[in-house]
Amino acid sequence: MGSSPSAPATPPGCIVHLGAHKTASTLLQRSFLAHRDALAREGCAYIGPDLTRRHYQVRSLLRPSEALWRKHQAIREDIAQMRGDGQRILLSDENFLGTTRPPDLALGAQLYPDAGQCLHALITSLGLGEVTVALALRDPLGLLNSAWGHQFLARKPVSFDLFTAGLDPLALRWSELVARLLAVPDVARVILWRFEDMSALAPRLGTSLCGTDTPVPMLEGAHLPGPSARGIEFIQAKRANDPEFPLDRAVRRAQRRFPKSDRWPGPDPFGPEARAQSVAQYRDDWDQLARMDRVTRLVP
Repeated sequence: MGSSPSAPATPPGCIVHLGAHKTASTLLQRSFLAHRDALAREGCAYIGPDLTRRHYQVRSLLRPSEALWRKHQAIREDIAQMRGDGQRILLSDENFLGTTRPPDLALGAQLYPDAGQCLHALITSLGLGEVTVALALRDPLGLLNSAWGHQFLARKPVSFDLFTAGLDPLALRWSELVARLLAVPDVARVILWRFEDMSALAPRLGTSLCGTDTPVPMLEGAHLPGPSARGIEFIQAKRANDPEFPLDRAVRRAQRRFPKSDRWPGPDPFGPEARAQSVAQYRDDWDQLARMDRVTRLVP
């Protein structure tokens, strides 16, 4: 399949939304959670991070298959029951791919180098059978910028040079990742959209993934806004001048004093020339994805 203005009216029996990180996944998930009962009445069982992480404890997928099979018994049985009751399954958790930090996020010239192995382990251990994978994309340099900023919110600050060590940022291509996902057994197709198109696609995006006739209203606002560049400078300076100052307090103070906004923009350590190159390459990569078999792009 190629580029399309909307997703097919009736998605297959199971969609696995992998994220990616820093692509408004939390906003999408909280919108689905707010309408979980309504979705169930329309035949879609939504299983998001509130269940995968807390209730079912689906965490690291890079484990022996026998261990995953035992660990995932409860969610596997519940999914089988839901499907037996005629429910479509929408399974969503960006942490299926790993974390927001290299080497999980990226390594060398690859985005999510373990994505294929993780997806195969998920499909197998949950007994999903044929699935559709849903994935949001983002300009790779924007993704790295946002993921680096997220380390401060996660209370795991790291220098940008250390964060990007071992990466070739301008060589990262989503088409390379999608090709690996399509090679995973039991992946029928991949649905893609761009983070940059989110506001134009919502709420049709929810309808496309859930297969419902009624649009899924998207909640407003950013749910995990990263720190501004000035905020990061504040945190780093505070910790340098007073190593005993609690990191938690420094982060909260930075978010309060210098919230990401037009006045206090996010970090931009790559610079304008690299950003312009990345934007052009991202556009070309998006066009290349339109030519790949079993790929559907959601466009405004």
